[in-house]
Amino acid sequence: MTFPFRSVTAQDAAWITAANFASRRLNCELSFGNIFTWANDAGMQIANMDGTLICRYQDMFSVPVGAGRDEVLDGIIAERGGKFTLFEVSDDELPWLRERLGDIDISYDRRWSDYLYTSEKLASLTGKKLAAKRNHINAFLRDNEEWRTEEITPDNMADVIAFREEWAARNSGRADENFKTELAMGKKQMDVFFETGMKGLVLITGGRIVAYSFGEALSDLCFCVHAEKALGDVRGAYPLINREFVRRYCMEYQYVNREDDSGEEGLRRAKLSYDPALILHKYLVKVG
Repeated sequence: MTFPFRSVTAQDAAWITAANFASRRLNCELSFGNIFTWANDAGMQIANMDGTLICRYQDMFSVPVGAGRDEVLDGIIAERGGKFTLFEVSDDELPWLRERLGDIDISYDRRWSDYLYTSEKLASLTGKKLAAKRNHINAFLRDNEEWRTEEITPDNMADVIAFREEWAARNSGRADENFKTELAMGKKQMDVFFETGMKGLVLITGGRIVAYSFGEALSDLCFCVHAEKALGDVRGAYPLINREFVRRYCMEYQYVNREDDSGEEGLRRAKLSYDPALILHKYLVKVG
């Protein structure tokens, strides 16, 4: 089997999305938006194997994604003589690999585990554990009698970018590498927002944007939120944009994947505070 690896382009959106839907993946890493945003810069390449997606990064492969994953995995085994490494393998893919490959060596880094929530829970925020979120939203509603949400469109994208620059300036004291990477990635996401088919929402009060959120569907089971930003001094803006985004775009999906915490303690606390239904670990799998 020959793997025609190459760089990803905007024209790959339809078949990559179809491959993810065929596999009903919950893992966010190989969504089209994520691949198109960072894969080329990171040196990752893709191959379209009759509609099944396989990626190569350095000397490692992604787990095959799509209806033909068994045949593509057989091709990797043959090409590498039974010795190879797979990256970004999800919990739910391990049983399949063990069945196909026998003994495998697995490892993972907790920093890159995805947080998944039920869309119903994020939309309703019911239960004792989410009482603080409801209280913050109620405070926002008391302080902001006139507020609204708007879909991100070409007409308001300039305002969205200006808000993002304001958010970055307010948080410029964070000089760590994760923050720098986040800024660079966020800029690129905005640059290719409409090419990647993202869905986005802004929260407006007092005539200005105070929060936004955007993402894309991973499969018929799961929607992925790639980014969420709000002004820290506007109480309730974060939980409100979260709730309104889910209500607008995610209710037809069982799960909402809000990606990883990159090992940042503050971000980890924030993601845990929404009472995740599942923390999806992702593994490095060595074979042979």
